[in-house]
Formats: sequence, C-alpha cells, structure tokens
Amino acid sequence: MAAANCPQWDYEKHPNAGAFLPQRCRELLVWLRAQPRNTIGLCSDTRPPHNNIFTGLTIPDQDYLAGHYRGEDFPCLKYLNVNINTDPRVGVPFERVDGELHYLTSVIQEGVNKLDGAYAIPDAHLPRNLKVYYAISFACRVFVHFLTVHPFANGNGHMGRFIIWSILGRYQYWPRRWPVNDRPPDPPYSDLIKKYRDGESDPLEQFVLKCVLGII
Repeated sequence: MAAANCPQWDYEKHPNAGAFLPQRCRELLVWLRAQPRNTIGLCSDTRPPHNNIFTGLTIPDQDYLAGHYRGEDFPCLKYLNVNINTDPRVGVPFERVDGELHYLTSVIQEGVNKLDGAYAIPDAHLPRNLKVYYAISFACRVFVHFLTVHPFANGNGHMGRFIIWSILGRYQYWPRRWPVNDRPPDPPYSDLIKKYRDGESDPLEQFVLKCVLGII
C-alpha cells in the first residue's frame, strides 16, 4: 500500500502557487490557441499540460505528482485512492484509472470525429446553433467523466476546464468566462456538475454556453 509518508498534496499551500499558477495557465491557453486541432491528443492524455502547470508546486521529493496519474508506478501514486466528501462518486479506485481513461479516449475520438462531420455540413443544412449545442454537450460529457475519474492526486479541476477549452477551441469557440486556474462562479459550478451526474445535463450545458458567450 501507499507509504506512510505520503501526505495529501495541496498545491494551493505552496509558497509559489500564487505567482506560478495564473501565469502558467495563461501560457497554456496561448499555446492551445496556436494549435487548436490537437484536441484528441490533448484531451486523451492531460499529463503533459498538468506537468507544465504544476511542476515545482508539488510536495518535496514527490515531483512525479505533476504529470502522472493515480495508479502509476510511483510511491505515492501507485495505490492512491481519493475521497471527495461532497460527492462520493468522484475518484474511481486507483486500479481502474487507466481503464477509465482508455475508455474516455475512445469516447473522445468518436465524439470529435462526429463533430468534425457535423461541422463539415454547410450551415444551410445544419444550423450553426445546433453545431454549437453539439460541441458544448460533448465537451460537458467529457469534462464530467474526467472529473469523476479524478485521475490526478490534485489539479483535476484545472485539467477538466482545459478539456473544455480544447474541445470548443477546435471549432473556434474560445470561452470568455471559463478560467483554467480559477473556478467559474461557485455556486453554481459544483452543484451543476453534481446535477449532471444525477442525469440533469442541461443546467451545466447552459452554464458553459453562457461562459463561452461571456454573459456570466
């Protein structure tokens, strides 16, 4: 099992977090906008952007917490489970993380291919507002699934919000009010994610749409 000297990683308590995180998240989005078509790769493996954001903000001697998933062969990740008191559905057992992410990759590949096909249809035959709805609906599905898996020891929210940027940016929808570093207005942000897991997808999708439009 995990070594006894594996304290919970809280990047927010690192003395450099306030200086590093906002800048690194901005740089990540600038980089994304220069190559928005790499959606499948970026959403299927969020370890590189996670590493870029959190390197140097981990627990001493546990640098691997940045850029690696729970269940990987590192002392404080190999057997790491997480518990989120506000929603016990969050955080699959460590031995399931890899399989869940492989499944999510297949969902991403299939969904992006379908969206690309939809966007190839002229607006006269498939209205633009429907294409926007399809993109946001798919982005929210991937976002919530990723957060439910909770693959990293910490920083999952950052990567989940980055996934939204990556999917929507592929179709040139760059959110005006959807930060990567900070949570969107919460409430209602967390409650909307819970509702999505309960089968109510529309409230979160409408919220993301408003964030894209900049009216929240």
